[in-house]
Amino acid sequence: MKKVFYCTLILLAITSISSCKSCKKDKVVASEGTVYNNLIVSFYSPGNGIDSETANKFVAFLDSYTPKITYTIIHWGREGETDYCIDLNELSPEDQNTFKEKAKEMVSKSERVNVSENEKCKEVKAED
Repeated sequence: MKKVFYCTLILLAITSISSCKSCKKDKVVASEGTVYNNLIVSFYSPGNGIDSETANKFVAFLDSYTPKITYTIIHWGREGETDYCIDLNELSPEDQNTFKEKAKEMVSKSERVNVSENEKCKEVKAED
């Protein structure tokens, strides 16, 4: 019974990847000129959409945060997948840590969010 389940799951994953329209049209590339961001919060979909309730709360948190936070939004998927690339270089190290703790706490209850630090942001480029 487990083998049938796993085989079905693998077949479904392969079918999803091979039929992904955005995977065929777009390339996700980290360019050489991309600045390392202090925090990247990625809302992803395992096949049933992103956690839009948490994403909306997170955007409201970013927009209302004091001092003002600079961030870039990168949409990279067909089901609402989005990265929030947050630049904290203008904040003191103590304020950076405070922001990171609050941001991580805000998204910690969602199973469809990844948080990474000091990485390059993705850039979605359409093929010619």
